[in-house]
Amino acid sequence: MKWQEDFHPLRFPGCPWGGSRRLSLVLLKGLLVGLTVAALLSVLRFENVEDWQRWLTEYAGLFLVWRLLLYALIVWGWIGIRRRLMVWDGDETETRRRRWRVEIASVLVVVLLEVSQWLQRG
Repeated sequence: MKWQEDFHPLRFPGCPWGGSRRLSLVLLKGLLVGLTVAALLSVLRFENVEDWQRWLTEYAGLFLVWRLLLYALIVWGWIGIRRRLMVWDGDETETRRRRWRVEIASVLVVVLLEVSQWLQRG
């Protein structure tokens, strides 16, 4: 890909939804509405904390599958953004090293969070 002055790794020219800013706002609003509805439904569904904790324990496996799917989606998105960042940064080895350290730290955080969840259930 040839270097362009208006190139930015998070912009997607020619997208039917108008680029990443509008899509991000729509997704953020949808996420907020979804979380609000889920919170309201959980208040109506469970009468006390013990019922809610029992329900969480029963469906822990499904929540693990859900989190793994979210992690896969995040990785898929990051691979596309990373590819664009590598073009944007060029051959700056220090920038690539810093990005590599952040990627390793991110993976370690996710692994530690999942291990702590597993140990709490264990």
